[in-house]
Amino acid sequence: MIAILLAALWTSTAHVESVAAIGATLWAATAGGVEEYALPAGTRTSLYTTEQGLDSNAAHRVWVDDGVVRVRTEKSVCVLRQGRFACSAAAGPLQAVLAVVGRLHGARETAGLTIGGQTIVATAGAGLWLDGRRITPGGQICANHVEALAEFKGRLWVGGFDGGLCVLEDSGFRTVSTAFRMIPFRAGGSSSPRPPRCTSCASTGATWSAAGATRPDRRRSKGWQ
Repeated sequence: MIAILLAALWTSTAHVESVAAIGATLWAATAGGVEEYALPAGTRTSLYTTEQGLDSNAAHRVWVDDGVVRVRTEKSVCVLRQGRFACSAAAGPLQAVLAVVGRLHGARETAGLTIGGQTIVATAGAGLWLDGRRITPGGQICANHVEALAEFKGRLWVGGFDGGLCVLEDSGFRTVSTAFRMIPFRAGGSSSPRPPRCTSCASTGATWSAAGATRPDRRRSKGWQ
């Protein structure tokens, strides 16, 4: 079952850092890749990750220059052409962008746009909102920084470093309510700390497996062996 996670690239796009628009298309730079949305409906039409050429799933800024979509990652500037990104080294370090701090549904607002009378608000953790309606798709993995994996009753459980606990079901990932949000556990030796208590499986013998401090990206799955 754990092999399922390794065979696919799962990311969370709830943390949005930047938005841009051209015509009826909205672009969002997120911690889980670059999203493309169709306006005015706000339907996500594409998600671009390392599988589509980005050098990192963590996209910090997106903008449109002469009709060309460009994205800044930590080390590169990536340009979208014919459905794929091509990245080249950035000229300088990533600059922090200071914004007016507001809060929406408990999350910090990071960016905003008004297009054709529609208001778009990006947040750090609560996704993307269009006229007060969340348009970031549900069913996503609970964290991009995965620390632990477990298989229990045919379901895959994922523990995130700062995203809590979620389980993969038929409709996607479901976040499980727990008394903790951070899961810093790593197995692999007698000196390793004990795994956090899972109220849904503590008495049933579910086994936790270390995932290492890595994102769920097949190209960086060494810590999952």
